[in-house]
Amino acid sequence: MFPDPIASFPLNERISYAQLLIHIAASDGTLVREEVQAIEACMGKSLIPPEQREEIRTGFEHPKPLGDLLNNMSSELILFALRDAMIVASIDGEYDPNEIDCIRVIADKIGYGDEHLSPLFDWVKSGWKWDNQYKNIIEKIDKK
Repeated sequence: MFPDPIASFPLNERISYAQLLIHIAASDGTLVREEVQAIEACMGKSLIPPEQREEIRTGFEHPKPLGDLLNNMSSELILFALRDAMIVASIDGEYDPNEIDCIRVIADKIGYGDEHLSPLFDWVKSGWKWDNQYKNIIEKIDKK
């Protein structure tokens, strides 16, 4: 995992960040293992203490309102939350309309519109291609 400045934000903002990712994952009505895995990884890279993680996990059953979470974060952290929300939303292979709506709400909070989101969606797509390239390389190595 690459270093990330999220851990430098105040704890209350980092908690809202993790809860926002849960909100995104839950917005399509289904929570897949890979989404939980990604959120757990994000809590790790955010250096959220174990006690707070337990409380955050209750959001899998009852996500907090998106607007409240955004109001608890700085614009700078919202940019990182937007990035990671787009990744979490894409994990199951498609963007649900509810996930897209949430992404637009996040983007709107920092003054971003669809013209800003389009290159970010492209970046996420290229990230998945990059990840699959690694898998292909490993498969070729294992066959030798």
